[in-house]
Amino acid sequence: MIRLYFSGGTILLLPFLREAYYLPMQDALGLPKTELGVLMSALGVSSMIFYFPGGLPSDQDPPGKLITFSMFSTGLFGLYFNSSPS
Repeated sequence: MIRLYFSGGTILLLPFLREAYYLPMQDALGLPKTELGVLMSALGVSSMIFYFPGGLPSDQDPPGKLITFSMFSTGLFGLYFNSSPS
């Protein structure tokens, strides 16, 4: 159960690191503030839209399988995000 608490805190933290590293991320991507803001808005809107359809797999699949998949995919995308800028 403790691993679940730590993994939940970690998985939710990753998308919000953009606020702490806003300027380095802006420099690495080569985007002006407006375009980066549009990307952040798209992240918020897509999260809001896919929140409800995401409930369907959670009702059909076992929780352990979903948690393993979400931790693995978040870890992969986190490593990719961490490698930028190269």
